[in-house]
Amino acid sequence: IDLKDINKLTYLYSSLNRNGSIEVDIDSPKGPIVSKADFTATGAWAKYQELSAPVSTTATGRHDLYFVIVKDTAPNQHLISIDWISFSAQ
Repeated sequence: IDLKDINKLTYLYSSLNRNGSIEVDIDSPKGPIVSKADFTATGAWAKYQELSAPVSTTATGRHDLYFVIVKDTAPNQHLISIDWISFSAQ
C-alpha cells in the first residue's frame, strides 16, 4: 500500500476478554513498527469499538504492511476480531 499522506489508522474491533496491541510493521513481520494501538476487551465478540492510532511520518511510499497482534503474557490466543481498517490523512 502507498502510505503517502496516510497518518492515521482506525480499526473496528472486538475482543471478548483480552487486552493487547496491534502493531503495524512495514516490509516484514519483524520490520520497523510504524503504528501501534493498544486495545482493551469489549466484553463480547459481537460488541465492536473503534480505535485509532497515528502512523509514523517516516513511513512514506509503497510498503507491504504486516498487522501483528501482541500480548506478551498468557493467555495470548483468541485476542481480537478486526472487522475493518480505515486509512486516512487526518
